[in-house]
Amino acid sequence: MVEKTTNNRKFPMQKMNRLTIILSLIAIMVVFLFVLFENRYFFQFNNRWFTIWDTKDGCYIILGKYKSLLFPKHNYVIIDSKIDIKIFVDDKNIYHLFSHNCSNGYSPKANFTAIDFVIHPYETKESNYKNMEFYETNKFPYFRYEALTNWGHVKEKQSCEQEILTYDLKWILQRFFLGAIYFAASKN
Repeated sequence: MVEKTTNNRKFPMQKMNRLTIILSLIAIMVVFLFVLFENRYFFQFNNRWFTIWDTKDGCYIILGKYKSLLFPKHNYVIIDSKIDIKIFVDDKNIYHLFSHNCSNGYSPKANFTAIDFVIHPYETKESNYKNMEFYETNKFPYFRYEALTNWGHVKEKQSCEQEILTYDLKWILQRFFLGAIYFAASKN
């Protein structure tokens, strides 16, 4: 019996095509992971950094610049992605959260260890505004966030206002990787 042998020698061009395909697949997977997990915005409020992380389970507001792919265990509040909130800071440095547009008795959930944080339960629209009136008339600094539209607004005590610019990281990464894939494909 005679065995057939084949030439396993690859041409350099074939190696480049495989390398381009492998790198393109890795780039697509990275874009997919960022699109799936990364929708975060950072802002400063009352001399502290906060992270807004919009996920499929709700919107996390996390103390500090949070960059992990895992959900936080401490120092966060999670709200429904359809409600609006306002967080005030009083003179004793206690954070007070008021939620708007709640239905079915929904209440945000918080787990803070580094700061004092109070959630004022939403009962009715009128009672909610009455409870918030004390903080608004005394002009305490506040942070307002509308989860549905990804819009935020910070008002510090010195009456300087700052709108949080929520650039879309997903859009930037998609354009970058699509450009890289197009460039790699055009080389062939």
